[in-house]
Amino acid sequence: MFFKSLHDVIVLYVLVNMTMRFANAFRASSSKGLKRTVSEEIDVLDTDSRFIECKEQHLESSPGSLTYISDGETGFCSLYIAAPIDNIIEIEFTFFEVDCADGGAVAILDGWELDFQIFPSPEDHPHPMSFRYISFCGKAKPDSHFLTKQNIAQIQFIVPVVGQGFQVKVSFSVNYKPCNMMVLHN
Repeated sequence: MFFKSLHDVIVLYVLVNMTMRFANAFRASSSKGLKRTVSEEIDVLDTDSRFIECKEQHLESSPGSLTYISDGETGFCSLYIAAPIDNIIEIEFTFFEVDCADGGAVAILDGWELDFQIFPSPEDHPHPMSFRYISFCGKAKPDSHFLTKQNIAQIQFIVPVVGQGFQVKVSFSVNYKPCNMMVLHN
C-alpha cells in the first residue's frame, strides 16, 4: 500500500487499532428488543427520525433523520449509509451525547471499512485519512457537516451508557463527477 505522507500512515494505524478495539468489544446482541430509555434532557430529537439498533453491520439507503439511543449495549456498532451511485452524502449531527469517560465514541468514515481494509484506499481518495476518519465523544454535538466524496459513508459507534446516543440528519446531493462508488444489489 502506498501512502501520500507519514501522517496518512499514522492515521491509518490509529484507525485500524480503534477498529480492532471496537471489534474486540463487540458481543453478540441478545434477542431482546431495543429499549429506548431517553433521559429527560433529550427533548430535541426529531420525532420523525428512524431509530437504528446496534448491529455489527446496519445499512440505510435513504436520506432523513437517524437516531441511536443506547440501551446499555457495550458492543461495536456500525452503520453504513449508501446513496445512489451518482450522489454524495452529507451528515450533520442534530443531537449528540456520548460520554468519553465511559468508553463511548462515534466515528465517521468517508468510505467504508471491511475486514480492516479501508475503501477507497488512501491512494484512491483525494483526501488524507485525517479528513476522512473523524471521531467524536462528549456532550456537545460536532459543529461541522461531514461531506463524502463518494456514495457511501460509515458511522462506527460504541455508546455504553443507557439513554445516551446521537441523531444525524442525512442528505444526498448529486455528484456530477463520480469517481469512487459502491453499487448495491437487492
